[in-house]
Amino acid sequence: MQKTIEISAIPRNIGKGNSKAYRVDKKIPGVIYGPSLKGNLNMCISQLEAERYTGSKAYENAMFEIKSEDKALNGLRVIIKSVSRAVATHRAQHIDFYAPDMNKTIRVNIELKFEGKPKGVKDGGLFNIIRREVEIECLPTDIPESFIVNTDNVELNQALHVSDIGIDSKYKVMTAENITIANVTVVEEEAEVVAPVAAATEVAPAAAPEKK
Repeated sequence: MQKTIEISAIPRNIGKGNSKAYRVDKKIPGVIYGPSLKGNLNMCISQLEAERYTGSKAYENAMFEIKSEDKALNGLRVIIKSVSRAVATHRAQHIDFYAPDMNKTIRVNIELKFEGKPKGVKDGGLFNIIRREVEIECLPTDIPESFIVNTDNVELNQALHVSDIGIDSKYKVMTAENITIANVTVVEEEAEVVAPVAAATEVAPAAAPEKK
């Protein structure tokens, strides 16, 4: 289970002009929505925090607690739902936050981290990762950072499936159990390239001697 991260926010005015002004002031516009709210809440967070928490997959399912002088925002628990970025700079331009009902389950995609050295690799095989995440259903307070997948016992020509991960029963796995997440395959040797035999050159028949 992940720790809740505190993040500061202020309410904001909507409109393209206002959004541009916030960005100039190094604040990133955002919106919070969810089943427990009466309507969307428009807010801003600092550009520094926006880049820190949206620049990698590490905080993809992190739970944030909003800290604000605004009573409607203060204390809300949210997760990042989507981020809009500038094409040229790739900087965050707008962030959507989702405020879940803390007493109801939600669906999230969880990263798979592969550890160990497969037996099949020691025998000359190649380890291939087919899928890097699985979808689960759980309470917002129980969202895990990742699932560790041990690969030590995977032999040559053998595959790992979702059912092999060993996910705790408190999580409801939504991805089909028979889905392949990794395998070890035989390394195909490069076929010997044989140069094509040059076609024989046809010899033109000798010209008949000229008749005198």
